[in-house]
Amino acid sequence: MGVLDEFTVRSSVEEFSSLCVRLSSVMSRVWEERFREEFLRSRSGALERAKRPIDVFSSRAFILPDRIRVEFPAGTSVIVSTVSNPALRVKNRKVTIYLRVSTLGSWFGRTFISIVEFDFDELKGVVDVEARMLIPALMPFECVEDPRVDVDSEDVLYHVRGFYTKWLNATLTFVAKFTHDGILLRPVTFSDGSEEFILRDFRDTFPLNSRMMILRPYFRDLETGGIFVGPREGEVVDAGEVKPIPELMPGKGELKTGGNCVIPISKREYLLIYHTVDEFEVYRCYAAILNSEGEVLAYTPRPILVPDPHIYSGRRPGTVFPCGIGVIGNTVVVVAGFSDEIVVVYEGSLDNLLAEMREIK
Repeated sequence: MGVLDEFTVRSSVEEFSSLCVRLSSVMSRVWEERFREEFLRSRSGALERAKRPIDVFSSRAFILPDRIRVEFPAGTSVIVSTVSNPALRVKNRKVTIYLRVSTLGSWFGRTFISIVEFDFDELKGVVDVEARMLIPALMPFECVEDPRVDVDSEDVLYHVRGFYTKWLNATLTFVAKFTHDGILLRPVTFSDGSEEFILRDFRDTFPLNSRMMILRPYFRDLETGGIFVGPREGEVVDAGEVKPIPELMPGKGELKTGGNCVIPISKREYLLIYHTVDEFEVYRCYAAILNSEGEVLAYTPRPILVPDPHIYSGRRPGTVFPCGIGVIGNTVVVVAGFSDEIVVVYEGSLDNLLAEMREIK
């Protein structure tokens, strides 16, 4: 595989543990404070968002924990206790779903990522899933979460790794690169022009396109965070050019916002699904159209996905969290974790969704 850079390691306990030690020494509180100040200044530009949903998506299929079996490379297999926050890749009518799962003997704070393929026509009702383990946790103090695809690259998968130990208490976004020789792991890093660094808490981070990255720094002292965008070169983001997206900051009665998933809908326009969390910690998802620089062109003033106890109410009511979106013809397909316990596959008309958009003047 050639010479690896200082932040890239093979997916092994030995190499990854060495990386963890290095990560604990390259967190920048200076840049965290700069982003914090920009976040606070930008909040006055937040959109006014209603809570009553619009009827553009309907549930098509369900993935339930008791209908999943996950097989590991050695041939061992397990059943799962939760399945949630899936990513999606669509090619023609072939659908690849990346599932965040916890095993029967584990819990939601210790998950890993598995993969399963379907023909789109098979995704109806409650489906049986024969998945493969794809990205495991390597350390006893970490959790592997919330996969996202890069629409421009089929051999990488963005995901979150939460580290819960005294010397590394951080929530970071990583990229898994799939090679013929195995998986390479690298954190998304920031560059100030002279060196690379990380923030101690940034999730909901994934490519908008080949040049720009959607980011969500979280500020622990404020217990809030919002959606930023910045230029990237691969997995390295230019810190000096990272900017908040004012319209997508948390507004009145909202604790935080974050990006969920994105898909190009034209040469220079991108459909972003993002979420808000209100003062009762209820999640709602909205849509926005961004240009190639991450500026908001249009948005839905009302949510497109909301928790629905008629569908399910489980370990965490009030939660709907998609990490995957695709388009098949004029049909938008969204896959979402529901109550942190099951997955719902939604479908809706792209034309109907666009008709609900309000342009930014």
